[in-house]
Amino acid sequence: MSEKVKVCSVCGNALRHYTESHQIMFRDQRISELKAELEAVKKERDARQKLVMKYQKERKDWKVKKLDRDRLEIIAVEKDRIPEGGKLIEAYEYKDQIIIMGYPEPEKDPDNPIHNCDAMGCGSIGSHVLYRIKISELKQALKGGSR
Repeated sequence: MSEKVKVCSVCGNALRHYTESHQIMFRDQRISELKAELEAVKKERDARQKLVMKYQKERKDWKVKKLDRDRLEIIAVEKDRIPEGGKLIEAYEYKDQIIIMGYPEPEKDPDNPIHNCDAMGCGSIGSHVLYRIKISELKQALKGGSR
């Protein structure tokens, strides 16, 4: 096993190693660099794939909620029937009260809030209870105002 000693083109040393050893060392180093780069690309791909899957799931859920006619009550109002400056709101009539839903105006003074979710009975998601009107009190007010 006699190999011919050559001068190394990288370090110029002819006595300590063969040229092939540098080539092997650099090849192994480049393979390690490429493996690390591949792992970084795989991690980025996986992260992007998770985002795409999350977006697709949200979009799918949104479509189901928007198009599921069995779960929705839809009231359509022609736009020209809404008075200028008015807005369409969500309201529910019960036996003893009318509840008007929506979103309260932003608080001007956070130390003195106008809207109190606990007092009004708002849910944890969706619109807020803006007004609770007792039907008996409303009828009483209307009778008193018509005199």
